[in-house]
Amino acid sequence: MKRFISSNFKGICTIDNDFEEALIRMNDIARKYNITVLVNSSYRVDAVVPGAIVTPATHSNHMIGHAIDCNLELNGILYNSVKMQADTGIVKQFINEVKASGLRWGGDFGKPDPVHFDDGLNIKNMALWTAKYNEMHGVKA
Repeated sequence: MKRFISSNFKGICTIDNDFEEALIRMNDIARKYNITVLVNSSYRVDAVVPGAIVTPATHSNHMIGHAIDCNLELNGILYNSVKMQADTGIVKQFINEVKASGLRWGGDFGKPDPVHFDDGLNIKNMALWTAKYNEMHGVKA
């Protein structure tokens, strides 16, 4: 686990080393659009999230440091979950480029979670997700 710090990210962002490359790409896209990524949540020890607008998944990528929840800021305007979901301008372009770079956006989920971005490890490779979870959380196989 490591702390991710980059030019267009603000807030505490704790991630697995294997997720860093995806966030570097996201930061490059944010810099292109002059967007600040305001991280609300990253690595979580458990699935209990006080005040969550969406019930956390039992196999959330947050639990292995492969997801972030964030708001966005553009030209002094805060884009929360409602504004991120509804935007048709620059923020939407940013989200589309982030998706094209390989990340999933929670606004596309069946139960939308527009502040969420992850790499889909829990979908692509559940065995690796489980191994990472067990290692990070001290679960013996």
